[in-house]
Amino acid sequence: MSDQKSSVHPIPDVDALRNTLRGTVSFPGEATYAAQKVSWNFEYNDFKPLAIITCMSTWDVSHAIKYLRKNNLDFTVAGGRHTLHSIKTGIVMLDLSGLRSITIDPETQTGVVEVRPSHSNVLVP
Repeated sequence: MSDQKSSVHPIPDVDALRNTLRGTVSFPGEATYAAQKVSWNFEYNDFKPLAIITCMSTWDVSHAIKYLRKNNLDFTVAGGRHTLHSIKTGIVMLDLSGLRSITIDPETQTGVVEVRPSHSNVLVP
């Protein structure tokens, strides 16, 4: 018989993962889970990821992927929730919607845009 903690958090050593990320790890039944799994396509909002890891930095992404691989956990990647590819039940969803920064190097005239900037991050008055 499994203990209550493993049934609430079906992925191993979740506290260690939570303590290393700037983002969050959410499970079904937790307050943040329902809001984080919403898709823009409301026909597909009844999917149920095993957990949602919300990344706030590229370090979070790297660390989360290493953790998922180490623990042999299948995952999908979600950015803006416009695609059905990120909608999976029973596996971990890696949420990249918190990656919104834009870095411009005026000397080289190059820029780096993360996964999901909004128009207000891009438009300059």
